[in-house]
Amino acid sequence: MESLIFEDWYLLFSGLFFVSWLVSFLAFTIFSGRYLEKMMAKEQQSIPSWDSGVGMRYGMYAMVLVCNKAAARSPIDDAAILKYARPIDRFLAIWMMSSFVVLMLIALF
Repeated sequence: MESLIFEDWYLLFSGLFFVSWLVSFLAFTIFSGRYLEKMMAKEQQSIPSWDSGVGMRYGMYAMVLVCNKAAARSPIDDAAILKYARPIDRFLAIWMMSSFVVLMLIALF
């Protein structure tokens, strides 16, 4: 069997991290994003209306959960996200953000 060259390893790892990011984004959106928005709606908290179907707010939710800090100025309600977040939400946010960062680092090479 022929040994793998750099390009083969590059394609393998970039594909693996791309799939990891896609799965983590879908899992975070379905399980955490919908739960957080449902909890905010129960308390009459504002759900971002500017993000009509694009899904940018889910990345912002994940960044708030990874940093574990509410920003002074934010287009989303950071305090509500931190208030209603469960441990699984934080895990999914860390998985999504870390796989995205590694994917971007691989893209630099």
